Amino acid sequence: ISLLFTSVVLCLFLFFSFFFFLMIRRPPRSTLSSSSAASDVYKRQIYIKLTKYKHAVNACNETLKRDAENPKALFNRAKAHTLSGNTDAARADLAMCDGCLLYTSPSPRDS
Repeated sequence: ISLLFTSVVLCLFLFFSFFFFLMIRRPPRSTLSSSSAASDVYKRQIYIKLTKYKHAVNACNETLKRDAENPKALFNRAKAHTLSGNTDAARADLAMCDGCLLYTSPSPRDS
């Protein structure tokens, strides 16, 4: 009986350990949502790097539907417009950004 009890306890321990391991490894569905702000930023930047400027503009538009004054989305959309040759739309986006991203800190080489 002692051996049977030990094997049952061991099996239960392994089962629950594996179950909790799976629960810990898998993030909740809310963090996997593609509508999170962080994934939107990466998505826009990747589209720009891949020279898919139309997709980048669409991704920025999706973000700006949720947050009309998002400076990163405005700047990325202006960047995508500039690289695609649509400088008038880029100027309009930068004007909407109101200079929030136009200031860059001087690099050590500038001094």
